[in-house]
Amino acid sequence: MHELTRKLLEAGPAGRIVRQFEIELMLGGSRARRYGVVNRLLAGGGLIRLRRGVYLIPDPKGGTTGSLALAANAIQPGSYLSFESALAFHGWIPEGVRVSLSACQGRSREFENALGLFTYTSIPTVSGRFLDGVESTDTGMGSALIASPLRAIADLAYTRRLSAPARAFLVGSMRIDEEDLDRIEPSAIISLEGSFRSARVRAFLRSLLDERRSG
Repeated sequence: MHELTRKLLEAGPAGRIVRQFEIELMLGGSRARRYGVVNRLLAGGGLIRLRRGVYLIPDPKGGTTGSLALAANAIQPGSYLSFESALAFHGWIPEGVRVSLSACQGRSREFENALGLFTYTSIPTVSGRFLDGVESTDTGMGSALIASPLRAIADLAYTRRLSAPARAFLVGSMRIDEEDLDRIEPSAIISLEGSFRSARVRAFLRSLLDERRSG
């Protein structure tokens, strides 16, 4: 085992995400030496590059243990896991999601690495309310920013240009359990409605609220 790998594992568990500056502090020496060590570890599987300057420490016994939600947050700072990925994390949809889907500000982007494909879709909101309905959630490897089920639904309504009635789509197409929808607090829907500039998203959330009240 390389000395850097040993130091990284001593500092935290396999599956932990480390950044370039942490590695530089541990290695010391010249830039060329640090570059060479990191490249050797990447080639030998001692590190997994998530994007430039962001790495995952793999399990020395094999595999790429770690939290996809934490990886998604680290790859694009300021983003949060959302859409089907958040709904699957919360157990609201029955199947897993192969692509890690996140929301971000600014331009949409995507990254591919050994863990899979990570996409980031820009979601415009009212100023200062981008993280409404987003929670710091324990993943078992640390806390990650993950959309609540309601926020994930609202983000989907924006990207898919969904129209009312909301419940029919969520139950019929997304296969979300009606009991889960009934647990959403009306006050949370009203609050989130004010976070979006999109009239279509506001109408979709209003439909979800009205259908809940009428039910």
